[in-house]
Amino acid sequence: RLVADHPRATSLAFDGCSFSDAFVSQLPAVLARLVTITTLTFRGAPDASALASSGRAAMSGAAGTREGPSWLISGVAVGGGGDGDALAYLPIDLPASVTELHVTAGAISRSGVRTLSGALNSASSLRTLSLAHGGFRASDLAPLFSMLQGGGGGGGAPGGLVRLSLRANRLQDGGVHQLVEALCTGSRTGAGCQLQALDLAANQLTPGCVDDLCKLLGSLGSLLE
Repeated sequence: RLVADHPRATSLAFDGCSFSDAFVSQLPAVLARLVTITTLTFRGAPDASALASSGRAAMSGAAGTREGPSWLISGVAVGGGGDGDALAYLPIDLPASVTELHVTAGAISRSGVRTLSGALNSASSLRTLSLAHGGFRASDLAPLFSMLQGGGGGGGAPGGLVRLSLRANRLQDGGVHQLVEALCTGSRTGAGCQLQALDLAANQLTPGCVDDLCKLLGSLGSLLE
């Protein structure tokens, strides 16, 4: 129904990401048909009470039930696989048209963000990524830092990302230093992402850390804001 009613849609957003297994399995195929979509947003944590009472997925009348909330992007495969199972659905295979991906405010689990970060190297069309308001620590984002540095592997081209928001997470001084060091290393070698915009607000930074970061970030010629 979504494809038929909005064949030229350029932006698609989901709020309160409580989805059934059936809906999640159908989503990649739906998005593959929306070839005009450039911005994809998943915002808000699963609502267990809403899911239990309605038994409905959050788009186009797709229905299904499960016993608890389901993160769309989870470190556990749909159907209750183990922690080592690979994801078989979005955003591992982002549609080529998508240039902006926003997964914010609890829409992704901590284990899921590690899986997502490790897969971004193959998302060559992606230019903007937001993982804001997720409560993530530096350890959760280690694969992302590696990709930004140019060491993500996977045969992709990591240099396409130009805007990154990690606002309102829990990186603290140590995590932000890891991030900036990765960016500086990638910039020196030419193998990493050449970010133009970076948002690190509300990450529990000390004044001394902010001063150090300003000096380090000054060496990144590509960074504009």
